[in-house]
Amino acid sequence: MAERLSRDRLATRSGVEPGYLDRLVALGILRAADDGSFPGSAHRIVRLARTFEDSGITPGHIGEAIRGGQLSLAFMAEPGYDRFSGLSDATFREVSERSGVPVKVLMLVREATGYSTAAPEDRMRDDELEVVPLLRLTLEHRSVGRFNLGPPAGRQRRRARSSGAGRRDHRSASRPPGAATPYLMSPPSWRSSPGR
Repeated sequence: MAERLSRDRLATRSGVEPGYLDRLVALGILRAADDGSFPGSAHRIVRLARTFEDSGITPGHIGEAIRGGQLSLAFMAEPGYDRFSGLSDATFREVSERSGVPVKVLMLVREATGYSTAAPEDRMRDDELEVVPLLRLTLEHRSVGRFNLGPPAGRQRRRARSSGAGRRDHRSASRPPGAATPYLMSPPSWRSSPGR
């Protein structure tokens, strides 16, 4: 049997107030069953209606187009549209605390998929939660394929501090006070190539 959502659960998964759903039902954008429940895919229609509204197309205009036979949102129930994921019950901060993945890394997932920047208290989408195990594994092993993310952060900081201190001591000992700082590496090769 297909998933059914109560009015309150649909509002939660869609990130809207229950009154917004009532408005969509009254306009003919959503249809509730006799028991007041909605299909599991209804959150896609709600989120699409919200996106339209944010871009200046009001639910009234959408409802009018649906009633006039000019628009149908029935396609949103097709399995291919499950990429329009609903919101989970967990916030970015909560998932960060449970998984050990830094909240800033988790928030980048939403931005990387083309959505606006998230805040730590925003709820994660279901599809974003699917990436968390991969992020944990990546951070535990510090590498992805041929890209090495280096040693854990504590070791990186210690190495940077000791290497920076060593360079500072070497530079100050090898030149007179007030002298210009020499290149730490040789100049770029294009500067010394013939014909330039």
